[in-house]
Amino acid sequence: MHFSVPDTEERADETGITYIAYNIHVNGAFHCRVRFSQLHALNEQLKKDIGSILPYHFPPKRLLSLTTSQVEQRREQLERYIQLVTKPLYLQETQQVPTEDVQLVVSLPNGQLVELDVRSTDRTEQILQVLKYIRRAQTLKYYGYIQFDPCITDFPEKGCKVIVSAGNKELNFRVQLPNEQVKEGSFKVTRMRCWRVTSCMHTTNGVTPTTATSKVDVHLELAFEYLMSKDKLQWVSISSQQAIMMSICLQSMVDELMLKKSGGKIKKVTSVEIFAACSTASFVSDGEIRNRICGFSNCGAPFQVQQTPSAAFGFRKSGFGGGRGGSSCVGNDAFEGIGDNDL
Repeated sequence: MHFSVPDTEERADETGITYIAYNIHVNGAFHCRVRFSQLHALNEQLKKDIGSILPYHFPPKRLLSLTTSQVEQRREQLERYIQLVTKPLYLQETQQVPTEDVQLVVSLPNGQLVELDVRSTDRTEQILQVLKYIRRAQTLKYYGYIQFDPCITDFPEKGCKVIVSAGNKELNFRVQLPNEQVKEGSFKVTRMRCWRVTSCMHTTNGVTPTTATSKVDVHLELAFEYLMSKDKLQWVSISSQQAIMMSICLQSMVDELMLKKSGGKIKKVTSVEIFAACSTASFVSDGEIRNRICGFSNCGAPFQVQQTPSAAFGFRKSGFGGGRGGSSCVGNDAFEGIGDNDL
């Protein structure tokens, strides 16, 4: 904003005593009319609040009446003072406005109302910056992917460290090879014939420990059979304590594919449903999970994830021969037979 004091005028107070009034304009428009004593009181208050770091000295008082030239000089000094004192950011942001959390209700063209949690002092530009950030984030390559903790895989070599991410109908691998080289690749869900989760407990001298006598170390592994080429299926395994979560992500992606194939529409989760789910969710500690696993799992036995049968989604449990001992696996009805030209 541009402040100016273009002119003065002589006025009289209620007692009839005359004084000089200074007309302050903001951006070329008249804003207010003040006396020198009022501006002097403002300067004294600023000195109390922020000390002696004011950018410009206030014009001094005079005991005798001012001449015409002295009035003009004081007008110029006051104009300069107001212009300089309003520039520093540490003075612009000193307004003590109480803030509180409020809800901003936005009405969409389809009639839906969206509530945003904002601060009462937030400006429109700040809220729009958040919207721009979200839209920019949505253009990133792996936006919406779920990234799991670092784990171990046997692809392309056994014992390789890998970071697995699930999203966009694929499992993304960032593998660190033994020569410290990092490679990246993706496994499409439509090329996975089946997958399974297994649990394994370490034994001591051939004796399986129990939770009542010793600490049990349980390892989980996700393995899926992948169509590498036209007539080549290969098992790929991931050793991770988040193997169950990976399996759930795979199942969700296949659910979505089968629902789209059948012409159905994917229901969007509303903020109310998310809040309700978070409020009623029961959290289980890692120790409780291990105890539940150890209650029925032995080394090499498949960890069965219960699934609700649904013909619409096309899921089934079946035992596939060959591969890894013919253990029961989760079949993938979204699996597509493709040729070498499509790979």
